Amino acid sequence: TGFELDTKSDPEVAESGVEVSYPEWYNAELESEDGNLYAVATEYSKDMQFALDKATLSAKRDLASNFSSHVSSMMKDYATEIGDLDAAVIREIDRTTKLVVAQVNMIGVQRTHMSMIYAKDGYRAYVKLRYVPDQANRVLLQEVWQNEKLKAKFQGSKRFKELEDSVQNIKQNEINEIQAITGSPDVEVIPYTSEPPVQVQ
Repeated sequence: TGFELDTKSDPEVAESGVEVSYPEWYNAELESEDGNLYAVATEYSKDMQFALDKATLSAKRDLASNFSSHVSSMMKDYATEIGDLDAAVIREIDRTTKLVVAQVNMIGVQRTHMSMIYAKDGYRAYVKLRYVPDQANRVLLQEVWQNEKLKAKFQGSKRFKELEDSVQNIKQNEINEIQAITGSPDVEVIPYTSEPPVQVQ
């Protein structure tokens, strides 16, 4: 949201035993029911812009780590929903997680909150970032359909079906927007399927 400048003491130079101040949103629960990923970070510098840049970079690193854990956790949930995880499935989950993370550049990270605390000779920046994993869900779905072991394992998962439906709804919404802009109804959504694509010779 908006820029906030506070003249309270910097936490790093506060006296021992004295409670330090920080934005209320900074200590808020990062897990959200909206399906998005969040990360917070704080950094100090004598230069205000550099403090903000450092905090943003730190939050992005945490967000990338959270994203990797998020993808792995999602797939393990799909597998355990219909049976115990075996070593082979865990290996495929780890491998696919790395593929998804490598393909998703996390474009579209948004800064939802930012505050700046003025210290005696510098600034402490606090930031909170949000990532909407729509693109990541598409990549994840594609990788699973190309992996025979995971595809067979996940097909009975209700949560995996919900992921498919979610991605399909996003694609449909994008098509609707294109149709509204162009006025053309001749745009079709091709649903994801377990069948491999037809190769044209």
